[in-house]
Amino acid sequence: ATRSTVTEVASDVKLGAADVGIVYDAVLHTFPELEAVALPEFATGVAHVAVSVIKTSSHPTAAIKFARYAAAHDRGQKRYAEFSFTPANGDAWTETPEMTIYCGSMLRPAIEKTVAEFEQREGAKVTTVYNGCGILVAQMNAGQSPDAYFACDVEFMKQVQERFGSPTDVSTNELVILVKKGNPHGIQSLKDLGREGLRVGVGHEKQCAMGWLTQRTLTEGGLTDTVMPNVTVQTPTGDMLVNQLKAGSLDAAVAYISNAAGSAEDLDAIRIEGIPCSQATQPFAVAKASQHSQLAQRLFKRLNSKESQQRFLNEGFSWIAPGDAP
Repeated sequence: ATRSTVTEVASDVKLGAADVGIVYDAVLHTFPELEAVALPEFATGVAHVAVSVIKTSSHPTAAIKFARYAAAHDRGQKRYAEFSFTPANGDAWTETPEMTIYCGSMLRPAIEKTVAEFEQREGAKVTTVYNGCGILVAQMNAGQSPDAYFACDVEFMKQVQERFGSPTDVSTNELVILVKKGNPHGIQSLKDLGREGLRVGVGHEKQCAMGWLTQRTLTEGGLTDTVMPNVTVQTPTGDMLVNQLKAGSLDAAVAYISNAAGSAEDLDAIRIEGIPCSQATQPFAVAKASQHSQLAQRLFKRLNSKESQQRFLNEGFSWIAPGDAP
């Protein structure tokens, strides 16, 4: 026989109308007369209880606050456990949750508006620490523990991977040669950066993914000895190179195409051809030890929204994470 609910199935067994029934284990909490028999065939038959807040809610922050309370491992889930539900890995409860995200500097223009919108809807505080990824990795190795990490390149995720769950590759960013508008020195390739008298800027190899990737690209192209003698400055971020180009203290710089996104009136970008490694991939991961992993996962979901994807594209990134195109 079939029944509309699992409670009706358990009642049939209790009353003797059925010899056996298939129900969720939590149902037996209200039927102490019945005995559960665990079968290996049902080991993967797990139902997840979730609370959802509709996108059009008039009071999303209050609704999310209730959902967070119900899912908190030290609040709502304690009550669920009393009724034989198996607790999920919920966040710690706090009225206004706070979490810290470490993020490569180049990602700032692509994500800061999305993060601000997320804070407002969630009623949460997100401290986003932007810096060169080499510096961020050094801070983590010195004992700092962010709740999530959005790296400029997979190489700088690998260096701290043991602290985080499985990363998801979100976007890519291309290295280019930036020059003043009109390209007054006629630079067309990396090799041209070795011309006598040119002042060239690059990222610092130890402080940022951009610098590490630049050195890898120069090595791959056999141009390290040609270009590096002309390098007059190495910085932890691409924005610093852009500012020095605009100020006239550099003739050219190797930076990300996203660094030039807001400077089209002042700078030209020259693509680096024939060297595949001149592209960086940006992964996102949540810390294993985070007390707000669900909050961090919701932020990641927001970063995957169509609106967020469009912001990445507007800043010169290419989008590669799974999901609908904007």
